[in-house]
Amino acid sequence: MTLGSLTDGSVTNRFDLNGYNQTIAAILDAGPATNVVTNSGVGSPTLTLNGSTNTSFGTNGGIFSGNLSLARSGTGTITIWGNQTYTGTTLVNGGAIMLNGTHTGGALYTVNTRGTLFGTGTTTASVAAGNGGTIRPGNGVTPGTLTVGGLSFTGGVLNILLSGNSSSVLAVTGNANLTSGTVQFTYSGLTTNRYMFLTNEGAPITTTFLNAANVPPHLKVVYYANSVWLEGNPYCYAPVGGYVPYAANPNQVSVATSLNGFSPATEGSDQCTVIDALNALTNNPGEMQRAFNAISPQFYQSLATIAFNMANAQYNDLVEQMFGMRVAGTGFSMSGFGDNTPILEGQGDGVGVLDSKKDILRPGEDNHWGLFVDGNGIFAQANSGNMLPGYNAESGGVIAGLTYKWNPEFLTGIYSGYQGTLAKYSGYNAGSSVIDNAVRFGLLSTFGDPSGKGFYGDALVGGSYHNYNVNRAISFPGLNRTANSAPGAGELDSLLAAGYNWREGNWAFGPVSSLQYTYFGMNSFNETGAQSLDYQGLNWNSSSMIYNLGGNCAYSWQATKNLMVVPQINLAWQHEFLQNPYIISGTLAGSGIPVSNSSSAPLRDTFYTGIGVTLEYRKRWHMGLFYNAAAGNSDLVSHNIFWSLGYKF
Repeated sequence: MTLGSLTDGSVTNRFDLNGYNQTIAAILDAGPATNVVTNSGVGSPTLTLNGSTNTSFGTNGGIFSGNLSLARSGTGTITIWGNQTYTGTTLVNGGAIMLNGTHTGGALYTVNTRGTLFGTGTTTASVAAGNGGTIRPGNGVTPGTLTVGGLSFTGGVLNILLSGNSSSVLAVTGNANLTSGTVQFTYSGLTTNRYMFLTNEGAPITTTFLNAANVPPHLKVVYYANSVWLEGNPYCYAPVGGYVPYAANPNQVSVATSLNGFSPATEGSDQCTVIDALNALTNNPGEMQRAFNAISPQFYQSLATIAFNMANAQYNDLVEQMFGMRVAGTGFSMSGFGDNTPILEGQGDGVGVLDSKKDILRPGEDNHWGLFVDGNGIFAQANSGNMLPGYNAESGGVIAGLTYKWNPEFLTGIYSGYQGTLAKYSGYNAGSSVIDNAVRFGLLSTFGDPSGKGFYGDALVGGSYHNYNVNRAISFPGLNRTANSAPGAGELDSLLAAGYNWREGNWAFGPVSSLQYTYFGMNSFNETGAQSLDYQGLNWNSSSMIYNLGGNCAYSWQATKNLMVVPQINLAWQHEFLQNPYIISGTLAGSGIPVSNSSSAPLRDTFYTGIGVTLEYRKRWHMGLFYNAAAGNSDLVSHNIFWSLGYKF
């Protein structure tokens, strides 16, 4: 039935029950006139809507008024707007009534099986939800507030919608009897841990729901004097006295102190998840300490150790290659003979001439330029040295350079290249890995007598920039996570080396000493993926200074007229003067208390050995192949392979 569809707006359209019950499929109002459903007869007749059509009443002046009752059955929904004044009851036996307007002066609302009362309106009447009946504040899709005069249950359901930080609310202005009722939650994307869903301004709430269904994890129904809430369960706490008593060293104390900052934590938060996992270890101090080590940021200090080992390996390779080329010729001339060594050669004119300038097999003394390419493979194993986690690191790289010989004694050069490293960790950081993509660059120079004998010196200054991809495993009983980060670090390299060569026949030998300095500076960074255990690191730096004292020995073999072969062996003792204990600092994402880690002094002495061979062809080409090993230090063992190819023009 449509009221007002034919009116000109100047009259009141009236549907009068006249004391008789009436049943229709649906009702709606239309047009600008006043559209009234009323009863002028005796008694309180009922208008029943039993259809399946969804309609709206009250948006165009529609009013239910007078002594009548309203019943909804069937499957449709009627949405009631405006100011309704009928004084009878409201019965929902099927379908739904959405009350978005106001209803004053009415009698009891009863919501029975398969019936639903919802909306964002207000009624002064009490509402009773019977078996199978549902009260749902809001529009059925998003949370809203429905106000009723009183509330009682005989097996019905209060359905509450939760979304983000919002909740539907049933506001009761009179008495509320929750006994025999069920509160049921429908939720998505919750962003808080406290939702009010029922208020009672008329009287204190003295009853509770019989059941609570589909309660979000870690939340529970909490009753107050005039409201009912969905709240996080009670806070979770660190053990009495905190975690510090379980720590075995200062670094663990720092981690434990920061973890104390997680407490108290709201149930359901990630801090509470961590607390629960740690509290389960209170009867096993060893596992608790293992957890502290896994959480600690000390993992990042191993990046400096890896970088120092790479630099040390490349320093020693440079010194060995320079020595091999000196033995093969004069400095970087890459020859078994000096550029001006006269050789008796026939030049096709029938005359033997002792004249180096007519030597067609050897370039003249204007070959000042040189190109070289070096490749390397560096394989290191650390055994929790320097209070740092153990790891196996595999690295490979290539460097290209250009040299210029200013005079027979002095040469300079420039180089740049790439070094890639993959490190896999063991111990309490088992499962962790680091990928380092580094760019290297620098300048080098060498000075020495053209004869290849006597004193000589080498120098290098350069740097690197490291781009890391870090996966840090944080694993202990009850918790297994991986923190990810991509920090960057700068490196400064420098080397000064000096030695002396003696020659006896084809043999060349002598002492060599060097001092190498490396500075490593890490930028600040933030981890992701481990939630409250993500480490937010501040920038830090460390330095290495290694003194090297050893000796070189080589043999020059003129294999053919154009090919010189120089095998060599190198032995050295190394001493680390720096890598002194240093501290890195930052915070855990779930705590406001800083966490730091201090390294300890490393084992400072290492035995360094190397063997290799240099091949020189026609004074223009040279190739080197070297194997080095750092041994005698239980903290770190490194095996290194190098090759080089050079051309002079």
